[in-house]
Amino acid sequence: MASAQEFEARILVVDDDPEARDRLSHLLGTRWSVTIAERGDIGRDAALSLPFDLVLANVDVPGLHGIPFTRQLRADRATQDVALILMSRTAGQQETIEGLEAGADDFLVKPFSERELLTRVRTRLELTAMRRRNAQQEEALASLHRTLRARDEFLSAASHELRTPITTLSLQTDGLLALPGAGTNGGRRDGDDRMLRRLKAIRRQVVRLNQLVDQLLYVSRLIEGRLELRPEPVDLQALVVEAIDLMRESATQAGSPVLLRLRPEVVGHWDRIRIGQVITNLLSNAIKFGCGRPIEVELDADDERARVLVKDAGEGILPQEQERIFQRFERATSVQRHPGLGLGLWICKQIVDASHGTISVQSEPGRGSTFSVELPRAS
Repeated sequence: MASAQEFEARILVVDDDPEARDRLSHLLGTRWSVTIAERGDIGRDAALSLPFDLVLANVDVPGLHGIPFTRQLRADRATQDVALILMSRTAGQQETIEGLEAGADDFLVKPFSERELLTRVRTRLELTAMRRRNAQQEEALASLHRTLRARDEFLSAASHELRTPITTLSLQTDGLLALPGAGTNGGRRDGDDRMLRRLKAIRRQVVRLNQLVDQLLYVSRLIEGRLELRPEPVDLQALVVEAIDLMRESATQAGSPVLLRLRPEVVGHWDRIRIGQVITNLLSNAIKFGCGRPIEVELDADDERARVLVKDAGEGILPQEQERIFQRFERATSVQRHPGLGLGLWICKQIVDASHGTISVQSEPGRGSTFSVELPRAS
């Protein structure tokens, strides 16, 4: 627990006895900043106008008795949480109870020792410091939640707004590539060849943009709790082959042939589209981080569970990064080295978790990574 000396505490002493004021001012003033008030109404006005960490007030003071003094401080927003200790020489049990019920935190009966006073004051200041830290942490947490909510709303809106121009651009490039003569070399000039290469490059970037927007849209649905699975009988072998065919061009361009080891007739009850998305994402990662080396995809199963392994021989992942990469917007490398949103593996984990399966990685830096997805065959 933090000591009271860790912050510059300000204490207001309200007492009409000159000797008591001098004693309290000397005793407390060596440790904290002390302000003196001789009357209850003056002390109340001081407490309402200046920020104090603790008020130490005698019950029997002119101007405003200690019990209504306490009630007025507790009724005002500025002082409702200020630590308050009442003091009295003649207090009985009834007055003590009234003071505590009015909102006092503690009640000291005179005469009291210096040690007792310092202990109670220090305890109240420590509690005040702790309460303030908790309030600051709660506000910081609330601010973080507001920021995250605003970010998620922006991602959802931005992804929807981006969808229309990307769709238009995709249709236009597809239309240009489908023009007569675009797929043959007969009768084309060098300029036509250059144009075709550029159109194909544009098309690849459009596909990439479309994938990024799909990820943003999918994240917004997951954040809103709208992940809906539609399980059906699925041949996992056929799904793996489809995913490899989909990523074949990217793998060829990266110089990473995909080697397939299959077990026939691995049928289970899964969401075909979502599990296909998981396999495609893992293949995409293997191509991106595989350093142009072969990629292995292995499918295995027993009576209860099916397992897909995607192995690359690329960069590998540091041990401390292997849990973090499954979190939202987290990545093991910089955006400059490998562009992306840091969402693919997080999306994979959400889908696999919702399918009552598990996803994990085994990796060593410089020796590649093996991602494993295990799924129950029955829903």
